[in-house]
Amino acid sequence: MPIPNRPRQPSGHAAWQWVLTDDGSRTLWDARLEETFHSGCGAVAETLVVYLTHSGVLSRLRQHTATSVLEYGLGTATGFLLTAAVAEHYRTPLVFTALECSLLPSELFGQLDLAKAVESCLVGGFAKTSVADPQFKLSEFAALPELIEAFVETVSRWQQGTITPPLCARIGEFVELELWIGDACHWSPHPASSAVSQYAASDANRRQTGGAAVYDAIYFDPFSPESNPELWTVEVFGVAAAALRPGGHLTSYCVKSSVRRALQQCGMIVHKEAGPVGGKREVLVAQAR
Repeated sequence: MPIPNRPRQPSGHAAWQWVLTDDGSRTLWDARLEETFHSGCGAVAETLVVYLTHSGVLSRLRQHTATSVLEYGLGTATGFLLTAAVAEHYRTPLVFTALECSLLPSELFGQLDLAKAVESCLVGGFAKTSVADPQFKLSEFAALPELIEAFVETVSRWQQGTITPPLCARIGEFVELELWIGDACHWSPHPASSAVSQYAASDANRRQTGGAAVYDAIYFDPFSPESNPELWTVEVFGVAAAALRPGGHLTSYCVKSSVRRALQQCGMIVHKEAGPVGGKREVLVAQAR
């Protein structure tokens, strides 16, 4: 099926243009790669279903279980901000580590208008699959305006050089963000920051099986294997698998057979789950043994 021609609007930066996705949320089109940051079928729906729900993060936060997430590809920060909002709503500690090659200008994050986008997505019934409804509530995202403001201010300070990289900051009352800028191919888990170290050492997380296994979930969300092939390799997936605690989940929008085989080579249990209504029929979930 051909990709619909969704109109693009200027963002104020030549490298990116805004695209209104089918669930009412916005994403960016990258002019260099000629690819959008999220599915045109729904940026918020994709994030809520593929990443928060299928990773088990939504369930953990709703049960008030402290959670650590690793994201490959911060992008527009939609995954981080929606996860952070749910953590704030349930007053549950969240450590969120994001790997990003090149951070967007800070003002673009505010222009997403994410609070309005979430409302459009939920009211339109997009944040579910053909077989399950996570029953998201608008109240779970009430903290978004404050979180976005704090995040934009922090990123702006970092981009002005007033914060030494990596960026480690508290965003909200319960959320710690750790942002690493650079080539994710060469990243390896090393809980050097206070947030990851404290999380790994806490009494509630004693099932850690080694210094590297400190994450409960991984959002694997870089650009596609065609645009960004160096990240979709056995070597990168091996590092990701080692970073997951036993039973933890890696989730992705990509279900290519080569990707599934690479994850299986890393010892993960790989299967497909239903994608968001109106979007991809199936998405990928890999579980650490």
